Amino acid sequence: MKAKNTSENKVKVRGLFDHINHIREVKKKDYYKCLSEEEKKSFNKYMIIRFLSMDVDIIEEISFVSKYFQNIPDEQFYQVLIDLVPKGRKFCKYIKNSTEGINETILDCICKKYKIGNRDAIDYYNIYTSSDVNLKELCELIQGFGYSEKEVEKLFK
Repeated sequence: MKAKNTSENKVKVRGLFDHINHIREVKKKDYYKCLSEEEKKSFNKYMIIRFLSMDVDIIEEISFVSKYFQNIPDEQFYQVLIDLVPKGRKFCKYIKNSTEGINETILDCICKKYKIGNRDAIDYYNIYTSSDVNLKELCELIQGFGYSEKEVEKLFK
């Protein structure tokens, strides 16, 4: 007879959000020492910083820590964060960089013009589309790559 897999038989491994909740709420000093090898692998400093930086109340502090996180050992990194992050549960909406609605041709033109990557081109695009004067300048930039005025109009639809 086979033994059934029940929740009692499975050991729950802590993941990224468990670590973040622990930093925000529990703040146990020896937490990192208690983690298993598998749990330590899920303690991704980059992702922790990324999620904590969505909190506008501590973004400056997290930005400062992010400059040095690669040089700080994981255990000390945890200690810094529990001292830095205020205690308490908090929901912070995750903001992701979206390219939805941005025509690839427009991004390609911006990349070529300024010799930059796609991520930077998205930032440039957002600046260009923030005002009518800048938008006109973007249209002229695209026309500089051989597109007619009507073709440029179609790119924005």
